[in-house]
Amino acid sequence: MDQIVICKARSTGGHAVYGCEIIIGADVVPEKLSLDGCRRLFESEAAVLESTLYRNLPGGTYERLLAHMIMRQASLLTVSLGT
Repeated sequence: MDQIVICKARSTGGHAVYGCEIIIGADVVPEKLSLDGCRRLFESEAAVLESTLYRNLPGGTYERLLAHMIMRQASLLTVSLGT
């Protein structure tokens, strides 16, 4: 299992930052889940993950992470989806 340790954000404005532990280990998406169910699951998990990272990472790390994620998926942004 991969394990990484990275810097957490500094406390600002009286808001303490305690860090977090993210465990990616739940079972895979159930085979019998509908497409709409999959969409809701992916949206929910992505929102929770993004919010956790936003609250716990230094701003510079969060911004560079976003840039790396966009670069990895850049081909999706250049392909016409017929619209």
